[in-house]
Amino acid sequence: MARDSNQKGRNRDEAAPEFADRLVAINRVSKTVKGGKRFGFAALVVVGDQKGRVGFGKGKAKEVPEAIRKATEQAKRQMVRVPLREGRTLHHDIDGRHGAGKVVMRTAPTGTGIIAGGPMRAVFEMLGVQDVVAKSLGSANPHNVLKACVDGLKSQNSPKILSSIRGKKISDIYNVHILDLRNHGRSFHNANFSYDDMSNDLYEYLLHHNIQKPILIGHSLGGKVAMNFSFKNSEKVKGLIVVDIAPKTYNIDFHINILSVLSSISLFNYNSRDEIDKVLSKDIPELSIRSFLMKNLYRDENKNFKWRFNIEVLRKELSNIKNADFLNGELTLPTIFIKGGNSSYINSNDESLISKHFKNSRISEVVGAGHWVHAEKPDLFYKEVIAFITQGLDCPVQN
Repeated sequence: MARDSNQKGRNRDEAAPEFADRLVAINRVSKTVKGGKRFGFAALVVVGDQKGRVGFGKGKAKEVPEAIRKATEQAKRQMVRVPLREGRTLHHDIDGRHGAGKVVMRTAPTGTGIIAGGPMRAVFEMLGVQDVVAKSLGSANPHNVLKACVDGLKSQNSPKILSSIRGKKISDIYNVHILDLRNHGRSFHNANFSYDDMSNDLYEYLLHHNIQKPILIGHSLGGKVAMNFSFKNSEKVKGLIVVDIAPKTYNIDFHINILSVLSSISLFNYNSRDEIDKVLSKDIPELSIRSFLMKNLYRDENKNFKWRFNIEVLRKELSNIKNADFLNGELTLPTIFIKGGNSSYINSNDESLISKHFKNSRISEVVGAGHWVHAEKPDLFYKEVIAFITQGLDCPVQN
């Protein structure tokens, strides 16, 4: 009997869920519609693995269980990894702020316990912190307190991580390979232009250079190529960073218009880049777009201006890449979608699509950035990339 009891206990331990959760708040909400009001519930949930990862989410539904389920699923998608000193407390004191919410968090000696109340206690318990002193100094709104707390924790790094990245570029720490897609930049021109074609190019490049398990970073079209490659070769990728693009179909009228403008310009008639930029500005007023286009302008051996991208093929094959046909099943690869705060390429309606196909993903926003996130806010973008590489991947966090 004792053996049976012990065996049942072991089975229960083995079947224990990966994440724990805490319900922080549940409120009655209403929405005024034609004919009256619709009542429902809003839930706020904190989820963590009690080993250094935590996240929170909110959900609304007509019934309490469904609201809690939605909040829990969102919390799992937004989890962040926080390095802990000795696995029990913070590495250094932290201040966190969001809106009217302001919190202070202090490291504490062994045996102190969790001296914090309300939403903050839930965060520390789910994170796995054993000793900490924390206090909320601003708004008592649970959402503001949670956001301020998590934002503060995201800014923390261990001494080893700080010493490895301080004052250095990513290329100083990692081997960085920057690839132009076919028919773009300095890459070759080819009449075939599809996601499979470009993914095969990437496969051949990795094979030729003997690159094992890279972290892929792709922006816009490059982001879709990176997603396509990862779905087909998930075992060959360590992590995925998708910048300001969603796995969905986009309207391509805007891109067709740009390519038409470029085709209509006779570059032989101009002697300077400023002259060409002035002509472009008549039909393309956005400076960020023109800056991108002008980077693809060069002089050939006869000193004549030319575009590096293959305009003819891009115009002909653009319809082949407007969709996201590569979505097939679920991807468990650690993934982060980095969106520009001023960009509409990734919106709130895309969250469910992303979570459906990218099971181990989260969305992060770079405030004040447009579509060219890495060019407009390079420091904030760099911080997001480093945080994902050092904390977001499912690898041990160095203390």
